[in-house]
Amino acid sequence: MGNSCVVEKSQESVEIDNSIKEKKKEDRFNLKVLILGTTASGKSTLAKQMKIIHNDGFTPEEKKNFKNILVLNLFLALKELVIQACLLYTSDAADE
Repeated sequence: MGNSCVVEKSQESVEIDNSIKEKKKEDRFNLKVLILGTTASGKSTLAKQMKIIHNDGFTPEEKKNFKNILVLNLFLALKELVIQACLLYTSDAADE
């Protein structure tokens, strides 16, 4: 009985070793990249582009979330344009 435990442990050890070897073979084909940069330097944009190019793109839920972000960014940009136009107009009026 004592010997069967040793054999089982040995088989379990072999299975674990084989699993580790398989994982190492798979990992040889994976490349990990550390992307460093300051805020707004394009790190997220790069990751999104890689996802579009090398994966199947975005899920419908991700598309919905990006749509909301794009609409918000559009309104913020339009608001900033109006503010800057008003500042320019008041600056030009004061110069005359």
